[in-house]
Amino acid sequence: MRSTAIGFVFNTSPLVAWLGPLTAGGLIQSFGGIPKAAVAFGFAYLVGLVVTPLMPETRGQQLPE
Repeated sequence: MRSTAIGFVFNTSPLVAWLGPLTAGGLIQSFGGIPKAAVAFGFAYLVGLVVTPLMPETRGQQLPE
């Protein structure tokens, strides 16, 4: 069971990775070019950088059961 699960986990990521270029091509087309798509994705990272310090600190707290 364990080896089957490990094989599934390690081999699923390359199987799913083929969706990346297809998705990127569709997004580039919908944004109207590579520069606009890059700006949109960069903006998502900037939002993450701004929001992360605003999240509550959970260090030392019990995990919910």
